[in-house]
Amino acid sequence: MRDCLSFDITNLRVMQAYACLIAQLNRPQEASVLFKHLLSKGYQPAKVNYLLSICYQMAGDMAMASKYEAISNLTTLRELKRLGEAGTAQEFIAPR
Repeated sequence: MRDCLSFDITNLRVMQAYACLIAQLNRPQEASVLFKHLLSKGYQPAKVNYLLSICYQMAGDMAMASKYEAISNLTTLRELKRLGEAGTAQEFIAPR
């Protein structure tokens, strides 16, 4: 998986898969570096923030885990149009 990523470092999907594999091998600090890079590129922010939260849980940093889980939840609500964009006062009506 690492070799695959080294041939195409711009392939964010492969990077996410590699980061998940590293996390499963109990190397959350290394995985978090890749997840933060994915966030900087804007790649699937809700999912990547949640995966980053899991990495921090594995590392024992519950404060950071809670932070990234909350960001993931907010991002999901924004994607579902249940919450306005950051810095706006838009009101959204929940569907019935």
